[in-house]
Amino acid sequence: MESKTEQASNKPVHILDCPNEVLMKIFADVAGAPCDNDFRTTRTVKSEDGGPKEISNTRLVCKRFHDQSSHLLLPVVTVSMNPSSLARLDEISRHPWIAPGVRSIRVILESYPPNVASELSDTFLSYYADQLVDNVKASLVPWRARFRSGTPEVRPSPAFSLELAILKERYLATSAINELVASSRSMDQDVFSGDKGLSNNAKRQLRFVQSALEQCGAAYGEQEKVRANGTFARAIAAAMAKLKVPPRLFITDYDNSNQFKAPFWSRENAKLFVKSIAQPMNWAKAEKAGFQISGIEQLVEIPLAIHQAGVKLEDVYINVPLMRSSHRLYKSEQDLKDLAAFAQNLHSFTFQPSDDENFHRYGDKDITRYLRAFMGDYTEAEPDNSD
Repeated sequence: MESKTEQASNKPVHILDCPNEVLMKIFADVAGAPCDNDFRTTRTVKSEDGGPKEISNTRLVCKRFHDQSSHLLLPVVTVSMNPSSLARLDEISRHPWIAPGVRSIRVILESYPPNVASELSDTFLSYYADQLVDNVKASLVPWRARFRSGTPEVRPSPAFSLELAILKERYLATSAINELVASSRSMDQDVFSGDKGLSNNAKRQLRFVQSALEQCGAAYGEQEKVRANGTFARAIAAAMAKLKVPPRLFITDYDNSNQFKAPFWSRENAKLFVKSIAQPMNWAKAEKAGFQISGIEQLVEIPLAIHQAGVKLEDVYINVPLMRSSHRLYKSEQDLKDLAAFAQNLHSFTFQPSDDENFHRYGDKDITRYLRAFMGDYTEAEPDNSD
């Protein structure tokens, strides 16, 4: 007859027999949680509404699985400059199960430039034209490949006829947008005040352009509700203050995890294409198109708001291009002093320009003083002897 000790040793071990600490490590492996030094990753964030699919499923198994895995849902939280994104961040920071597992805040400074909020301009029309022409060129690549190979399908068929019809649509679209651009630059034609003198094709394309402009203008208005008065920076700081463990901060102007891919132009896809045009821009794209840049001041406002909220961060990583408008980084010498004070608690600070080739062109004294302050080295500004 077996003793109680022998019976216990022969009893099958169930996963629920594991202590909570072991379960948490198992669930971390299931989630593929980022390493401590890999806080920029987005691979654990599958969507705006939830975390890794595996952890979402794990939480449904039983109450204990739910309690020990919920903190792994969102180790990296992304926030953008609009009210709905800030509301989501605030909700996450208050959540009793999810908030304890937040390890990084990714701030996306993609934005809508101020000159898209006004009436239709030559700058916006040129931007729309460039996007459309690039899109149409990309759609023609498979056709060029077929003809270069010497094996195009030329026999009449419904499918072939449809392809030819779509190609004709794209040709007409680019012709129309070129007509609009030419008209806008003509001394005797103001395309923005009306559509007199335009072909029917150009008039139809103008309606798509105006629709894109209206969507950009509405999104710009939402953006400015949180950007212009400092709400964006203060809300991020307030959310960080609620978290038990101060998260790492990652700031970038480009969200590579949530890019809206434009469909190839066709009449059926026109609304989706317009939606792709009405997306926020990264700084390099905005500057290249001739737009003003919104959000560069957040590189100072966010750290200062975090400092004023009493949050002691240890790691900050900034990945943005160096821009001509770097003079708008900070408003006063006091900002630089406060940045230096904020930096005293940092264990790691990284500034990685996303366009290294522009470092010498735009790496002016404002950028240099900003970086020196972030490294805790504040110096008074040199007097301007240019007069």
